[in-house]
Amino acid sequence: MRARRTLFAGLATLGLFAGVMPAAQADTTTDTYIVQLKSTVSASSVAPPILGSDATVLGNIHTAIAELTAAKAASVAANPNVISVRKDIKVKATGTETGAPWDLDLLDSRTGATDTSYTYPNTGTGVTVYVIDSGLIATHTEFASAHILPGINFVQNVIPKYVPDPITQLPVLDHYCGPGSVADSTVDPANTVDQVGHGTAVSSLVVGARDGVAKGANLVPVRMLDCDGDGDGADYVSAVSWIIANHTPGTPAVVNVSLGGAGTVLNSYTQMLIAAGITVVAAAGNENIDACNVTPASTPGAITAAAITPSLTEPSWPDGQSTNYGSCVDLYAPGDQVVVANWKLASGNSLDQGTSFSSPLIAGAAALVLADHPTWTPAQVSADLSDRATYGAITGARSVNKLLNVGPLGTFTGTAPTIAAGLRVYDVASVQLHWLPAPLTADVKQGAVVIKPASTYQWNLDDVAIPGATKATYQTALADQGKSLTVTVTGSYPGYADTAPTTSNAVVIAPPPTPGLVSSLAPTRLVDTRTGVGASGPLTNGRTVTIPVAGIGGVSPVASAVLVNITCTSATGSGFITGYASGTQAPGVSNANFVAGKTAANLALVPVGADGAIALKAGVNGGTVQLIVDLQGYVTGGGEVTEAGAVVPVAPQRLADTRVSGSLAGGGSMDVPVTGEALGVPLDAAAVFLNVTVTSPGRTGFLTAYPTGEVQPATSNLNFVPGQTVPNMALVKVGADGKVSIYNASATAVHVIVDIQGFVTAGEPTAPGALIPISPSRVLDTRVGLGAARGAVVSGTTRTITLPGTGSGTPSGVIMNLTATEPTGSGYVSAYPASGTKPTVSNLNYDAGATVPNLASVGLTNGQATLFAAAGSYGSVQIVADVFAYIL
Repeated sequence: MRARRTLFAGLATLGLFAGVMPAAQADTTTDTYIVQLKSTVSASSVAPPILGSDATVLGNIHTAIAELTAAKAASVAANPNVISVRKDIKVKATGTETGAPWDLDLLDSRTGATDTSYTYPNTGTGVTVYVIDSGLIATHTEFASAHILPGINFVQNVIPKYVPDPITQLPVLDHYCGPGSVADSTVDPANTVDQVGHGTAVSSLVVGARDGVAKGANLVPVRMLDCDGDGDGADYVSAVSWIIANHTPGTPAVVNVSLGGAGTVLNSYTQMLIAAGITVVAAAGNENIDACNVTPASTPGAITAAAITPSLTEPSWPDGQSTNYGSCVDLYAPGDQVVVANWKLASGNSLDQGTSFSSPLIAGAAALVLADHPTWTPAQVSADLSDRATYGAITGARSVNKLLNVGPLGTFTGTAPTIAAGLRVYDVASVQLHWLPAPLTADVKQGAVVIKPASTYQWNLDDVAIPGATKATYQTALADQGKSLTVTVTGSYPGYADTAPTTSNAVVIAPPPTPGLVSSLAPTRLVDTRTGVGASGPLTNGRTVTIPVAGIGGVSPVASAVLVNITCTSATGSGFITGYASGTQAPGVSNANFVAGKTAANLALVPVGADGAIALKAGVNGGTVQLIVDLQGYVTGGGEVTEAGAVVPVAPQRLADTRVSGSLAGGGSMDVPVTGEALGVPLDAAAVFLNVTVTSPGRTGFLTAYPTGEVQPATSNLNFVPGQTVPNMALVKVGADGKVSIYNASATAVHVIVDIQGFVTAGEPTAPGALIPISPSRVLDTRVGLGAARGAVVSGTTRTITLPGTGSGTPSGVIMNLTATEPTGSGYVSAYPASGTKPTVSNLNYDAGATVPNLASVGLTNGQATLFAAAGSYGSVQIVADVFAYIL
């Protein structure tokens, strides 16, 4: 839970009485005291006897208020029924300084914008700030109202040089440490007068009337830097010892250290201050290096300060210097053109730069925190400053992007979260947040800033919380049907108060979608073994890649199958890929084939396993292959398929293999039975999904698959060249006799292999997502100007085609065979809905001079699809498209 700081400040704080010594003589002065009693006693019974009858008793909070002398208060504190005795305090509201310098002005801005005012939650009263530096010119007007306490000096004084005043001829100070000044041989511990100016400037940013962050804090100068601004590590150790010895344990205190050196020698002594309960703020340094190499800036537990400019960037100083940076930095604060007390004058200001001046701004902010929470540990102070810092305002930050802020926490704006309407059983519900800023958190882990969403979620059904449903999404179940779904969200952001728990709109969960319907999706890459997406390759013989698909890329969590484009590339041998349901036995069929040095792609209808995944197994003969898998669509599952035009995946089986039965002659055709109980395909199936492979062709040609009994169409399903093994998936209407015909349009015989993957149910399709198989129809041929302008598609350009439709309503998608031919270079074709965003995946790949087909499931916009070609450098390609089915 993030701690909050109130907007009120105590002007005086009294710690618990412990070991109070009796006064030397009676003191009759009384003050108001607040006495907290133990909760186990009755305040009304215990308070009057020890405090007097005039005491005000607040029995419900076990507290009494009474006028007491200091001696009486000490006596009451020793009573075993008393927890604490505290002197009453005065409080005042937030103060505002108008005409504030920019570095103060920025500290109360949540956006980084300034308004010439500085609003502070308190003045730091009651907190002591020790400034280990070069001392203090306490007579400067910046400190006229400041609470300056006696400090300590560890360096030799310098006798300044005086020169005659040109008018009065009286001696006046020329320069404390200038030419002619003389070093004193003694060290006066009480002489904390600043003779170089650095400590005065630093101190003015803590308690200065105009320049200070915590104007009411006590300041103690600890002088250890000489005229050159240098000091010894031994003097730092002595300063630490003196502070610990003179600090009253339990009282709020801060140490500012605007100095440093290489290494870690001062870190252990700095940690002694922290262990004593004193918050330490250290300058990161100005060498433009990692602050973890600087002491005491690298001290664990210290708050390390880096610098920014008025333009909210890291500074660029002469000689390549800038603020130090890195994982040891906790906060940024102004450190360039900072307005500080001009030590050479009795009054007035000057501009200075360096992390030396970022540090005291944070030290003053720490004093403000302690004024509200005087018992907080250094870790709590650091966490509070980090929590309320302004996140992300600094351009080019090399450390955690948090800017010091002393103002109240920011508040979110925007409207309540929403859930999209139209949810069905088995859908994954997600919530859209409308808050500004967008909730997130920034953590530093192992030196790196990790940004992640920061919201809590609780999903509800009919206003009752769903046990365990506390993620950003929720998958609806069958039992949720008809119930009202909402989600209660709380958002977080660095420097902002958490939003109140806010509940979204309610969405009634509709019945589940009809099983067997097809949904085309924006193509999504699931696997690329070349880059380690989904799996790391290359694949060797027998290796299986398991790919989660349920709930991925828009796929229903209960999908029965997915349409994926399988691309094989960078093969060093020949082979094939087999797709099947994860958790089942790999069938003896193939979905994609490849040869060494070539890139080949093929669409596959792959069943989804019970674990929501598919499996792809490689068969490689003496080599390896890289695998790319792109999602194109899915088939809804979740129950019995009864809808007309529904897709039913089946366990892949081999229907024909002419390598066993005899080759298919050139110009000949073969009929392949595709229905029957043994195949799991009903006799009245409207169409089947087949993977057709040609191998060992002697001449160039193509295969055409069509329903038996119908006229052979002028389309192709796959093209080949001599010696090539080419697969392609085909969606083919089933003939009246339960068969399909395959025609070999080649002058020589070829071997043909046919594997079944699924079927389409019979009937008149009407449901959205149902398939309408048609006799193959050519809709695009750029070689002759069919469906688009005549001429090859130049690399980097598109062709948009309008599909004729079916008369059964506007289709949402189409299943068509794409063929690339006559390419002048290697390339690929991507198909997607017209007016949609071009995907970063491909539907088919080709090499120069090749003819390559591939089946594609493509979404439509108003009956139109767009084809994008990338055909090598300045290359071109001819594209042919044949439609086999529409998706309603």
